[in-house]
Amino acid sequence: MASAALFGRSEQLAALHAAAARAREGVAQLVTIRGEAGIGKSTLLDGAVEDLVGSGTTVVRVALSSVESQLGWAGLRLLYDSLGGEAGRLPDALRSAIPAAIGRTAAVEVDPGQVAFALSELLVDATDRAALALVVDDLHWLDGATAAALAFAIRATARRPVLTVLAHRPVELPFDPGKLVDPACRTAIDLDGLSVAGVHRLLRERAGLRLGRPDAIRIHEASGGSPLHTIEIGRLLATGVALDDALVHPSAYDVLLTRVRRLPDDTRQVLLAAALAARSAAVHVRAALPDVDVDAALEVAAAQGLADLRAGVIEFGHPLARAAVVAGATGTARRTAQRALANVVDDPDERLLLLQAATDRPDTTLAAELHAASARASDRGDLVLAARFVRWAAERTPADDLGARVERLLCAAELAAASGELQAPVDLADAALALSPDLDVCFRAGVVKALTIGNRGEEGRCVELLEQLLEQLAGRPAQCARLHDIRAQALMREDVPRSLDAARASLDEATSFGDANGIDRARSLVDFLSVLAGEPIDADEVARRCERLSLAGVARDWCVSALSAWGLASVSLRHNVLQLAEYERLGLVHYEAPTRSRMVADLIALGHYRRALEQVDACLDLQEMVGGLYVSPLRADVAFLAAMFGDEDRADDARTAAARLVLDSADNIDSVGAMARLAQLDVVRGAWADAAEWAARAAAASSRVGLDSSTVFAFRIDGVEALVQLGRLDEAECLLAELESINTRSRHPRGTADSARGRALLAAARGDLDAAVELGRAAADAYRDLELPLEAARALQFTGATLRRAGKRSGAADCLSEARREYERLEAPTLIARVEAELERLGAKRPGAATTLTPTEQQIADLVVAGKSNAEIAAKLMVSVRTVESNLTRVYRKVGVRSRTELAASMRDR
Repeated sequence: MASAALFGRSEQLAALHAAAARAREGVAQLVTIRGEAGIGKSTLLDGAVEDLVGSGTTVVRVALSSVESQLGWAGLRLLYDSLGGEAGRLPDALRSAIPAAIGRTAAVEVDPGQVAFALSELLVDATDRAALALVVDDLHWLDGATAAALAFAIRATARRPVLTVLAHRPVELPFDPGKLVDPACRTAIDLDGLSVAGVHRLLRERAGLRLGRPDAIRIHEASGGSPLHTIEIGRLLATGVALDDALVHPSAYDVLLTRVRRLPDDTRQVLLAAALAARSAAVHVRAALPDVDVDAALEVAAAQGLADLRAGVIEFGHPLARAAVVAGATGTARRTAQRALANVVDDPDERLLLLQAATDRPDTTLAAELHAASARASDRGDLVLAARFVRWAAERTPADDLGARVERLLCAAELAAASGELQAPVDLADAALALSPDLDVCFRAGVVKALTIGNRGEEGRCVELLEQLLEQLAGRPAQCARLHDIRAQALMREDVPRSLDAARASLDEATSFGDANGIDRARSLVDFLSVLAGEPIDADEVARRCERLSLAGVARDWCVSALSAWGLASVSLRHNVLQLAEYERLGLVHYEAPTRSRMVADLIALGHYRRALEQVDACLDLQEMVGGLYVSPLRADVAFLAAMFGDEDRADDARTAAARLVLDSADNIDSVGAMARLAQLDVVRGAWADAAEWAARAAAASSRVGLDSSTVFAFRIDGVEALVQLGRLDEAECLLAELESINTRSRHPRGTADSARGRALLAAARGDLDAAVELGRAAADAYRDLELPLEAARALQFTGATLRRAGKRSGAADCLSEARREYERLEAPTLIARVEAELERLGAKRPGAATTLTPTEQQIADLVVAGKSNAEIAAKLMVSVRTVESNLTRVYRKVGVRSRTELAASMRDR
């Protein structure tokens, strides 16, 4: 075991082994190893990797230097090669993404989202062959583009046998590891110094020193137990330095710096060139120092334990040694070495990095080269590097070339915003504004600032800034159309009426200068917001427009959103399926989540619950990967769907999660959606008080948000039913009147169905059973016409129960049996059981009910015949074991058997 070579790290190594064992069982694990420089992170990783390889785990290890991390996609290049450098099994859209990003294929425009998705697919593919360990040393030096892709990929492999190990210093990181996995799947290791005994053993075995305990204690106190500092003190002692003199160095870095300064000039030159180069290739160092005997100089460095030549690369013994070499050189020496290296390195980006570092004054030629390099990096999808290059280009632009300097500052701001930075874009935009009052500059800088501030969650400041810009840019329709569009989206979640006004203003501006694309985009957004605001739309015209718009365009997204919100679930679903296929083909991952979210709403409305649950799970996975999206409505959807399938445990867990998210958030469209679904869930469950409370909360939040629609979230009719069941008829009457007023204004067809259902509930509660029956049947017919099967079935069940109360047993049996058939088509065992209870109270069953299996019962029976256990059946059908058991009991009764063996024999005989 590698642990034998470690000093005082057996507990940490055991924690890594335990996480690896859990990962091999199929539950992805993430381990973070945090510690100061020289504390032994890499040594611990060496031991862990040796053990993992010995266990048959595929290990992918990445470690960048502080210089190498400044190159585009530097970490991705290492990851890709470690994974075999083969993307042939990926879909066409993803196959070329990584090779293009790292410069292995002809230049094509690369989407960072495609790269991230391609990386996650490569990791998934690797886990099909063996458990995978993804090890990143010095995470704090991972380049920004790779870090973003890696964070995405870690989230994407949460259900795979992947062990991710991230080692880093206690400094700012390119992403927060704690947000990537569930806390139960994370192990945090903080490395402290070795004990006195560990220091004593390390000095004996690594430096050959046999010290007394008092001396070991002094060294321990001076080094803090840092292995590297301890070894460096031991090295000094081994060369004859007195203990008191060795202990004056406060850190390992200080010892290394002293040793570097005592090296021969040639050795210091060679090490400096190697330290400044991104990949430290010996061939480049030799070319940069033609008058130096590089091999002889490296022999001196190797004897000192500072660096060595391995496979043509000069590798430093520790990153602190590299840092000491750079710090020990004068500024002139560093610039001379950087210019010499710039003349010999192969990578054009590395050449510019070296020239930029060696230049401390304006340089027109270098500025132009940096700007061109920014465009190349942007095409490769590395927006972080692209922003850095063009920012340097602005700094190197002479003061008298004001136009170029402003343009480069604006480009840097836009790229920084696109890469997700939340302060640099504002600073860069302000720098451009300080140099130029030009209105075009004001527009571009203002857009960057508004989007960045909005992404920080400061919607109020964002809208305020946009309104100021609109005043400044009055009379410029193209720019004002864009500003109104951004303003509409910033307001959408929390102020629908103002958002609609902004969208209409955008449409007016786009129309005034004949921008066809802008008109389509703004008109589609107006339609969607009109539905939210409870205003009528021409749904047929929206559907026609949707057919002619580009599949992957924003305008079509808004059109489909309008159709879905209006309740045309079948039409919307067809468009969503087409769009999802296109986004998957293009690898546009960020557009998949909202598309799948619309599909969830459509599938639930149409009663396709299993497909809906599949899309919810996929959507949640995507939202975890891309981050920054709101999940409370989806958690509520999970709760509702799980309850419909009879999986009460999952329903309760999801309901609790959704409720917590809602109660912790401000009022917005997402919270209203979650509350509406929770109200529907509690009505289906018969939890009337809870349903009434959620409906009331949704109504209050809708009022504050300005969401005045009965089709987007149908919580009011559920609230009416809950209030009637609680005997609060006056409140139910008021809520129904509010609903009818909204439907009258919006002229939506659902208004007739909801009104009939609400009036039926009130009539029955007040004893007018004939009116209740008539209205209930009208509601059921209207819901059927609208393709709302659950609502139709519930109206039928209500009508049947009312007929039973009126003593009309035959009519009651017919309605209840029809409701039961609808619930069977929906595969909703909870509701089937409820309507069966009504039939039993009536003393009647539908024809053949005693022996005919429901679709769910038939599925379970087939799986029993196939030899599946109850737990396996529950997992396959995504229901609880308790649901399987209750259905199996009914199957036994209907088939006339008493055991699984008898059931299998009976089913085979049929």
